[in-house]
Amino acid sequence: MWQHRRAECGNAIDTDIVGRTALARDADGSVLVLVDACRGSVDSVGIYAGRDGLADSEVNPTLGELRASSPQSGRIEVPLTAPADPWAADSAVQLSEDPDSLFIVIASLQDENAQAAQVSATQSEVDSLPPGHVLTASSQVVSEAEFHDAC
Repeated sequence: MWQHRRAECGNAIDTDIVGRTALARDADGSVLVLVDACRGSVDSVGIYAGRDGLADSEVNPTLGELRASSPQSGRIEVPLTAPADPWAADSAVQLSEDPDSLFIVIASLQDENAQAAQVSATQSEVDSLPPGHVLTASSQVVSEAEFHDAC
């Protein structure tokens, strides 16, 4: 189960789902985050480690955070290791050296309770994607066109 604290009070937070998120490979084989923000916008992409080895009370470690200079909507592509304008990394994204270690990607609108449906994968899963295909929530592999058509 994913655990990340968005509020200090510990209360449950209702989140508006504003789109979908998928993972793909770019031309050089790096991880590419695709977001279809079809019912709102996002300005932050958080990358978190999975829960392996964590106690129930521990939050998922942050592996990196990407922020846009302004909210983005529609079709969005952000390379994890080399984000381009309007995206920038708060610090370099550091995926695990273990290619089978799970990472979680959440695209959201800061200061709002809105996010695109999250996606999780391992580097091995992303590396095995056929060209033109993406990995979506529930580890489904679909064509990029099918992913965009669903929004």
